Formats: sequence, C-alpha cells, structure tokens
Amino acid sequence: GFPGKTGKLPKNPSYPPRGLSKTRAMSVEGLEKIEEIKGKANAAFKENKFHSACELYSAAIETLEGDKPEGEEKAEVPEPAAKLLAVLLSNRAMTRLRLEEYGFAIADASAAL
Repeated sequence: GFPGKTGKLPKNPSYPPRGLSKTRAMSVEGLEKIEEIKGKANAAFKENKFHSACELYSAAIETLEGDKPEGEEKAEVPEPAAKLLAVLLSNRAMTRLRLEEYGFAIADASAAL
C-alpha cells in the first residue's frame, strides 16, 4: 500500500513536520516565491494532480521552514510566515487525504494547528 494509508501516524523521522515554532524570518521576496509555489500546487490540486500538488506543497513548506543551524535558539515566529505555513500544511493534509495517505494527512493537520 501507500505510505500513511493505514490511518496510523507515520514513523518517518520528518514527521510530525518541524512546525510553526521553527519557522525562520523570511524576506518579502521569499514569501512571494512560496506564494507562487502554493498557487501552482493549488492549480494541480484543482486538476486532480494530487501527487504533483503534494510535492509542490512540500517544496513550499521546506522553503518556508528552512534549515535551522545547530544550536540556534528559537526565534519569534513572524505572523505572516506562521499563517502561511499553517495554510500550506492544511492544504497538503487535504491532498494526502485524496491520495489516501491518512497517517500523513493526520500529521500535517495536527502540525497546522
């Protein structure tokens, strides 16, 4: 079967997603690029291209979260980035429901909260 299809939370070490508290400050240009990727993912979802949509949402989430250097303290989450991350995670959760990847959908939905 597909990963996450069992309805159990995935055992993948990248889950649950890193979450809102680790979001790094983004430039306006960075947020615009993520919004552009989100638009492409939304279009793919509307065309029932769920695998493509999931990959695009994942790329946007990874870009938004970035890699936190080791030992760096948690920074205050910028409000626009936190809201955008929550939207991306919930959109990817819906995409994963369509793909019947229930465990992954639960993990994304939980992280969006």
